[in-house]
Amino acid sequence: MRLRKKMAEMTDNRPANPVPGKDPADLHANGRARSPARRTGMAGVLGSATLAVLGAVVMPPLAHGEDVAGRVCHDAPIMARGEPSRFEWLARTKARANWRHKVRSTPGLGTAYSDWKAAANLEDSCLSGPQGTVCILTAVPCRK
Repeated sequence: MRLRKKMAEMTDNRPANPVPGKDPADLHANGRARSPARRTGMAGVLGSATLAVLGAVVMPPLAHGEDVAGRVCHDAPIMARGEPSRFEWLARTKARANWRHKVRSTPGLGTAYSDWKAAANLEDSCLSGPQGTVCILTAVPCRK
């Protein structure tokens, strides 16, 4: 509330309502309208997260190899290591590429299972040293 007062004091030379039909409280300092999603704040995010956790706890386990999202997953996790990189984001990217390659070359899996975003039980760790940053990724390959 104090911030809005301060902004109003700083921008007194602005017209009272720069966008006709819009409430001035719903506008940014530059006059653009705020998106409705931003006005919900953390309540919307917490609500979704709470429902996701409750859904995961309440849902009964499905058939072997299939999870709640309807994905079919491999039995064992695949681990891949990237090359040393100067930046952590690049080390992660290289490790993901190596993970995808390893999954594609594993008999019985192929390209259908090589999507990192569809994988389950994602674990990643990055180590920094004199040669750079190296990331190690472990995940269970799944297909949608």
